[in-house]
Amino acid sequence: MPTISPLTCNAVDPVCPEPANEPSAAPLPARDVLACHPDTGLPAAPAPDTCEAVPACALPFLALPPTAEEKMRPVIDAARGLASRSPKLGTALLEGKASAEFKAGRSEEAGVLYRELLKAPWASRDRHLLGELVNDRKESHADFNEVSKDIVDHPPLGNKTTIDSLGFRGNVGSLAEKRLQQIDQVGRMELMLGRSVELHDVHAARDYFRLFSGRADTGEVAREFQTYLRAAFAHSGQGVEWTPSVPPDARAGKLSALLSDQPEDAAGRRLVDCEGFAYLTEAILGGVEQPNGAPRFDVFYAAKQGHVIATVSDLVEGEAFAVNNDRVTEPRAATFEELPSVAAASLCGAQPDIFRFSRRPSQAEPAVDFTPHAAPVLGALIWNGERVTGTVDASLRQSYEAFIHAKGFVTPTYRQYFDSKGGVP
Repeated sequence: MPTISPLTCNAVDPVCPEPANEPSAAPLPARDVLACHPDTGLPAAPAPDTCEAVPACALPFLALPPTAEEKMRPVIDAARGLASRSPKLGTALLEGKASAEFKAGRSEEAGVLYRELLKAPWASRDRHLLGELVNDRKESHADFNEVSKDIVDHPPLGNKTTIDSLGFRGNVGSLAEKRLQQIDQVGRMELMLGRSVELHDVHAARDYFRLFSGRADTGEVAREFQTYLRAAFAHSGQGVEWTPSVPPDARAGKLSALLSDQPEDAAGRRLVDCEGFAYLTEAILGGVEQPNGAPRFDVFYAAKQGHVIATVSDLVEGEAFAVNNDRVTEPRAATFEELPSVAAASLCGAQPDIFRFSRRPSQAEPAVDFTPHAAPVLGALIWNGERVTGTVDASLRQSYEAFIHAKGFVTPTYRQYFDSKGGVP
């Protein structure tokens, strides 16, 4: 490419000649050349005195790099041409290329393709978000129940995850929406952290919320945390048997390793269960600090029979919210004594029940063991549907044991017990 300068290229000669042998003036900066031709649509800059000496023939050498839309246009055109013969193959081409661009860190290009997948004829096509996982796990270490459609994923030395595959049916448009949410989430995280981010990286998420919380109130943190959880994770539909090699109270501190082998759906969401969402809350928000180094949030676990959630107390603003799977409640003012009620309102709702509340997951189980007929732990909290009314004592536990023997329930619940009594005594 010839050097463009006022002495070797002029506005009269339509050709850009080779540089002259004699010494010449310094080449004109590219931004100044662009300023001479604002009608090209290229960015304008203050015109230099020598602007009139620069010919339009220089512009092809100064073309801007192609946009993400321009780069992906051939892919979209090819997919649409293919779709006229086979919509399935056209969809697969677009989705496969979008996934490859996203995994390669080219989020703008991936976004172009996922936005295309929101349009006809792609968006309404059926798409099972676990289709590939079913096929893959059938051939590897997982079991697949042809009746219930449950997948049992159990890698060596890892967690055992039971997945309700029927809950992951959808369409191409819903998959594209979830991927676009991930692109937005990663974009916000990378902009704030100033580095590349892997969406499921617990350490990166903790660093992000440390910075985010420094300029956000409780409600903003709660809403952003829900957005993050929904972008990165999904409930398996059944549950996870977490490896016994890591005790419950140590899992939040080792969550990156525990999550590394968890299966993902086609939208890139890593599959966990209610415990997993609670561990994520402690691992991420439990690590957020104030400028003076003191904790910004205090994280608790609350559990009833078969379900556990997290509760987050903002030590600065005096508000608290619950994290119930990927649903985060709106914060409310709460003293330390009121935190169990914040938890129970989300955990139990308007129905009477028995639950426990603790900073340690091992101390949040409400039953004496994990058998179906297990009696409640002495000291567990009683919820009447509106407030905490007391704790389980020996008399209530004896009454419950008499109830299950008299009724012969296979899997009795504390709620059934209270229903038989007409509510909380």
